[in-house]
Amino acid sequence: MSSSIRVVNLAMSFASLIESASLFVPLSTMAQGWRNVSQSREFPNVSYDSENSYQTSAILATFLDTMTLKYRAKDILQPVVLPEFCANLNAYGWKMCSANLGMPFDLMIPEVSDSL
Repeated sequence: MSSSIRVVNLAMSFASLIESASLFVPLSTMAQGWRNVSQSREFPNVSYDSENSYQTSAILATFLDTMTLKYRAKDILQPVVLPEFCANLNAYGWKMCSANLGMPFDLMIPEVSDSL
């Protein structure tokens, strides 16, 4: 697929999401979502195969798990409902939010030969 078609598809998807969703956050492990899909994003402490859908989806799931923790927590004294959660993410009233994931811990598994 050419990069121009990809940009048009993303723009049409975002326009449709703005009309039908109260909030959306585009997520990707690509270095740039618009043009260059061949280059994957590098995480300094994570070694993953960018061609492996299981590994890339695990990185995105890590972000989703962390981001929604406040909503999923069972705090009896201060429950967070979904509209309040979305309002916290879009303080300016925009329907599209930006996301950033940082993994501070060294999650790289040493090679078997290194431990021998």
